[in-house]
Amino acid sequence: MGVGATLPDAELLDPHGATTSLYAALGGWLSVLVLYRGASCPYCNIALNTYQRELVPELAGRGVGLVAISPQTPDGSLGSREKNELTFSVLSDPGNQVAKASGTLRAPSDEARTAQLQLGLDLAAVNADGTHRPAHAHHDHRRRRTRRPLVRRAPRLHHPLRAR
Repeated sequence: MGVGATLPDAELLDPHGATTSLYAALGGWLSVLVLYRGASCPYCNIALNTYQRELVPELAGRGVGLVAISPQTPDGSLGSREKNELTFSVLSDPGNQVAKASGTLRAPSDEARTAQLQLGLDLAAVNADGTHRPAHAHHDHRRRRTRRPLVRRAPRLHHPLRAR
């Protein structure tokens, strides 16, 4: 999925478990959408904290919002939001609908799949099979997009919500 492409709306859960949608979370704003693993990922927590501190003020000054989505439960989203004192939307997508639609969801490697099965974890259903990889998606979850390229691209984003 390229920059400016329109994601389909998806049903999500807010940190209190109430149903919302991707479009409702965007609130009609141009937005940077952050897909992350969840509260148990220390790299994700560092990235969210950094985005709050450095990215949110710059994006807000340009009229651009920030929305973070993970497949974790609403309790995990609430924990992420409170722990990192996040002011942007942190939502749950238990079915990974948004990650699938954006093409960032990938199947685990054969080695990872074997290790998961040896541990009794059959995660194939939630790790799906997306193959399209946007330039900012990296197979190593420890590598994160820094603030500078996101801010640099923000003025060139096209509004994803058009009158329907």
